[in-house]
Amino acid sequence: MKKKSKKKKALIAVFVIFVVLGVVIGVFVYNMHVPKNLGVKVSKEAYDSALKKLNLDKDTDKEVLDVDARLTSEEVTSLLGYNKSEDSALQKVQVRVNKDDTVDFSGVVNKEFLLETMLGGSVSEESLLESAPALKYLPNKLTVYFNFSGEVVNNTTDITVNKASLMGVGLPKSLYKKKDMQESINNALSSFLKEQAEQNKGSFDMVKPQDGELVVKGQLPATAFQNSGN
Repeated sequence: MKKKSKKKKALIAVFVIFVVLGVVIGVFVYNMHVPKNLGVKVSKEAYDSALKKLNLDKDTDKEVLDVDARLTSEEVTSLLGYNKSEDSALQKVQVRVNKDDTVDFSGVVNKEFLLETMLGGSVSEESLLESAPALKYLPNKLTVYFNFSGEVVNNTTDITVNKASLMGVGLPKSLYKKKDMQESINNALSSFLKEQAEQNKGSFDMVKPQDGELVVKGQLPATAFQNSGN
């Protein structure tokens, strides 16, 4: 129990720093609300191509479809960014899958979605506000950038965050490179994926970058990525 408590406090501590940085930057450096440009464009062509590779382009009576595909950076970006509504949790998303098997992610993320995903429901809103009162002043939409490596196997992530920035400012590696923090991040992401898989009757059996493309194997709901309001 003590170990879990320490990890939880460490995760809260990181978000305290996120909050301080976000508030200061948001007030004094307003122009840093623009996400990092990775040079990857969203297009209907790439979106349609991705749906076809994922077997999501045809009408079917099945609720869940088997998936075994390799997606380009443009296809992944278009899946996440094409025809999205303004209240979507993720906006202006770019994903670049690199030849060295790392992935760059850039975009505008809804604050509540980010906190819910990263904390995995392990910390209450009251605890967060107690640890970081400035949280309520944090902008509702945050520009984020991550470079990471690793994979997802059976809805469990094993990734390493190599670089991270919030509102255009690089975060010190001491915030996220420690073993305990990496473990906490993976636990939170795994909890989120498993919850989503259970709700949608899908599964990410294998997701990993390989030779500049994203390998995706598993099962997806037949309606995945087709609701513009998501």
